[in-house]
Amino acid sequence: MKVYHGSYTKIERIDLSKCMPHKDFGRGFYVTKFREHAENWAKIIGEKNDTQELVTEFDYTETAFAKSICKIKHFDRYDEEWLDFVVMNRDRKIAEPAHDFDIVESPVANDKVQVTLRLYLNEVGTIFYCKKLARKLVNCNRITVEISIGAQRKI
Repeated sequence: MKVYHGSYTKIERIDLSKCMPHKDFGRGFYVTKFREHAENWAKIIGEKNDTQELVTEFDYTETAFAKSICKIKHFDRYDEEWLDFVVMNRDRKIAEPAHDFDIVESPVANDKVQVTLRLYLNEVGTIFYCKKLARKLVNCNRITVEISIGAQRKI
C-alpha cells in the first residue's frame, strides 16, 4: 500500500536519529495512509520552517513486517489504552523509548484530541474526565490513521 509523509524536505532515506522524541508513539518516522493528511501536515510544517511543503510517497508492505520481523502495536480507535499509550510516550519524565514496539498504527491525535491530551498531561482535568472525553472522541470525527516506524534496523 502507499503511505505518505508530509514535510518541508524530500525524504530520500529514513533516518530515525532526525526524528523528534516524545511524540504520540515515541520517536519514529510517521506516515499516513491518507495523502490529504500528509498534505495538510506538510503545509503546517512548511509554513513553520518558511519553506515549501512536500509530500513523499512510500510503499509499505504490511505483510512483510508481520512475519515475525517487527513487534507491532495496532489501535483501532481512541480509547483509554490509546490515551494512556500516547500520554506515556509524551511524558518527558519517562526515558526513551517508552515502549518496545517497532511499528505503531493508530488514529491520529488531531486538534480535538490534542485538547484532551493537554488537559491530561497538565493535570487540569481529572483522569476520569479526560478518559471519559477520550471515549467520546470515537464518535466525533473521521479517524485518520498514522503509522510510526520506530526501529531503524527494520527500515
